[in-house]
Amino acid sequence: MFFSSKIFTGFTVVSKIVGVLVGCLFLSCSWAVAQNLGGRSSFNFVKLPQNPRIAALGGMNVSATTQDVNMFWQNPALAHADNHRQLSLNYTSYYAGISQLCTTFGWHHARTGNWSAGIQYLNYGTIQGYDALGNPTNSFSATDYALALGYAKQVGVFSLGGSIKFVNSQIAGYGSSALLVDMGGAFIHPKHDFRVGMVVKNVGFALSNYTAVNNFTMPFDVQVGTSFKPKKMPFRLSFTVHHFYPTDIIYDNPNIANATDENGNPIHQSPNFVEKLTSRFVVGTEIILSNSFQVRAGYNFLTRRELGIQGVSKGLTGLSLGFMLRLKAFECNYAYSVQHIAGAVHTIGLTVDTKKLFAPKNSN
Repeated sequence: MFFSSKIFTGFTVVSKIVGVLVGCLFLSCSWAVAQNLGGRSSFNFVKLPQNPRIAALGGMNVSATTQDVNMFWQNPALAHADNHRQLSLNYTSYYAGISQLCTTFGWHHARTGNWSAGIQYLNYGTIQGYDALGNPTNSFSATDYALALGYAKQVGVFSLGGSIKFVNSQIAGYGSSALLVDMGGAFIHPKHDFRVGMVVKNVGFALSNYTAVNNFTMPFDVQVGTSFKPKKMPFRLSFTVHHFYPTDIIYDNPNIANATDENGNPIHQSPNFVEKLTSRFVVGTEIILSNSFQVRAGYNFLTRRELGIQGVSKGLTGLSLGFMLRLKAFECNYAYSVQHIAGAVHTIGLTVDTKKLFAPKNSN
C-alpha cells in the first residue's frame, strides 16, 4: 500500500488534535464579546514575523522544527541544543520605505539549558509633519525595537520556555516602553517529526508612556499549533491558531456600512460565523526537496480578510511563499508575502552556524 499503517496512525492523531482545536474555537466564537483588535493594543510590532521562515509560513508558527534559532521569537520553548552558536540576521522591506532588522543568537549550556537572545528593530523612515490646517511643518522619524532574552529546558518529550522582552517606541521626540513576557510549552515526539506547541504571548506592563494621559494595553495573545511530517512524505504541514480565547478578532468597519459598488448595490456585510472561525487559522507547509533545500508556502486567513479591499478583487492577499538553501555552515532564506494587492513584502535572512564555521581543521 502507498500509505503505511503508521502514516494513517499519524494522521489519526493529528486529526484528533485539530478536531479539539476546532471544537474549542467553535465555543470561543460562540462566546465572543462585542470587541475587536483594531487599535486596542500598543507595541503591535512584536507580532510581525521576524524572519523569512515564519513570514513564508503565514506569519505565525509555534510548533515548527527546533533546528531554527529564530523559532524562540514564536515560542521560547522551541529553543534547542541544535541552535548552539547559531547566528541569524534578517531583513524585511515593507511598504513606504519601512524596514525591519532582526538578529538572533542561540546558546546551549549542558547544565542550565538553552538560551536565546535577539534584537528586533523597525525604522519607519522620515515622516513629513503637518499642522491642524494641513500646512507642512518639520519632518520627524519613528522607530520601534525589542530586546529579547529567552530560556528553554527540555524534560523528556516536553520542552518549557520563557522569554522577556524590553520594547520601546519613539516618534517625533515622544517615547514609550514596556516589559513583555512570553511563556510557552511544546511536545516533541522522540522518534517522529511531530510537535505540538502552545504559547501565551506578550503579558506585561508599560514602563513609560508617550504622555501622562496614555493608557496602554499590551498585545496579548494565546497561540496553539501543531507541525508534522508524514513518514516517507516530502513535506511538513503546520496548523496554527491565534487568539485562542473568546473574543471577536475581526474588525467590522462601520464606515463602509453605506458603501455601494458601481451598480449601486450595497457591499457591506458583517462577518459571519465561518469567517470569524477561519480568521483564527494560519496554515503552512514546507516541501523538503533535500536536506539543503526547501520550498515553503503559507496562508493567513485574517490577513486576507483585513487587508483585502472591500468590493475589489483581493488577488493573492494572505498568501506567502519562500525557500531555504543551506550551504555547509550557511543557510539562506527568502520569503515573499502578499499583504495587499498594492504589492508584496520581501524578507531575506542569513543564518550562520558559527561552530561549523570556526571549527578547527584536522591536520594530517
